[in-house]
Amino acid sequence: MTRSYIVTIAFVISGLSFRLPFVQALGSFEEITPSLFWMGWAVPLYVYEVILTLRQKKAR
Repeated sequence: MTRSYIVTIAFVISGLSFRLPFVQALGSFEEITPSLFWMGWAVPLYVYEVILTLRQKKAR
């Protein structure tokens, strides 16, 4: 359930992050959005999996 929430909210955050001036300075919408959307869900899911793994190891 948490993974689904992370993926869903990631696309919203990625879309909103394009409105930031320093992100817009990186290039046009067509150039930047694929990377933003990939990083928007891949990085949070990776961080979540690392935290989940560390918690499981700590619980043993």
